[in-house]
Amino acid sequence: MHKLLGLLMASFFALYGLMSMFTFNERGESGAGGEGGAGGEGEGEGGTGEGGAGSGEFSVPESYQDKEYLKDIKSYDDLYKAFDNAQTLIGKRPGGMPQENATDEEWNAYLDSVRPESAEKYEFAEVDLPEGYTRDERMEKSVKEIFHKAGISPRQAKIIQENYDKLVGERHAEMVNENGKQDQNFEEMTKELFGERKEEAVGNAKKMMNDMAPEKFKEHIAQLSNEDLVVMASILDQVHEKYIKEDGPGGGGAGGSGETTRDKREKASKLRQSVAYKDPFHLDHVDTVKQVNDLYAAL
Repeated sequence: MHKLLGLLMASFFALYGLMSMFTFNERGESGAGGEGGAGGEGEGEGGTGEGGAGSGEFSVPESYQDKEYLKDIKSYDDLYKAFDNAQTLIGKRPGGMPQENATDEEWNAYLDSVRPESAEKYEFAEVDLPEGYTRDERMEKSVKEIFHKAGISPRQAKIIQENYDKLVGERHAEMVNENGKQDQNFEEMTKELFGERKEEAVGNAKKMMNDMAPEKFKEHIAQLSNEDLVVMASILDQVHEKYIKEDGPGGGGAGGSGETTRDKREKASKLRQSVAYKDPFHLDHVDTVKQVNDLYAAL
């Protein structure tokens, strides 16, 4: 943009240079002829004169001498070349963004001057992605095609992509932090409600929800609030304790009749070797540990 502006200004000074060749002196005599020579007021034929191009001297007006785009203009010939280049560029490039009522041809001409030749020419910046995230090349390809269709310049595309990736990373960090707070809140609520039985009560509730919830609704359980989950865990734990518990007098569990001390020891030993007993994340872990404890307590 600065280069184009410089060329436009150079065009102006080219015109200025042309006009200076035909200036008139204070007496109204043509600077291009007459006894005053090309310079206006002179000392006879071929006189040096003042202020004209005929003197052979060239200088940029003092108020413009610090302009970067005029640093290479040393003569009228340089000025004419710059003027010619500016005219060529003006003919190739639209003057600016079209109005809203512009034709499709006008818009396409403008967008073609801004966007790269093809979508593949866009270069995306490397941004540190959150742990677990990887770049999706198919997605990037689609985004570049959208940028190209919209007429986004390569510089704008890189700014949009870089800042969007950073925004995704920041949002991911916020979600991780929020999930951590929710987990901590759930732990505190269940500990307050169940006390030392927290692990057992929550384990009972998880097992019953996994066994009894319809398959197509299981994914909705994860979307329940902490308060809803705690209420459900409390209800299911009480149902388990009152109606499903297999142990106790008269049952077939640890305290059931017909089992000798040796039977109980062997049963407890067998349960301790099971996956459910060894794996704390197993759905039957809590029940299995309780059975083992009850068996040893009944010896």
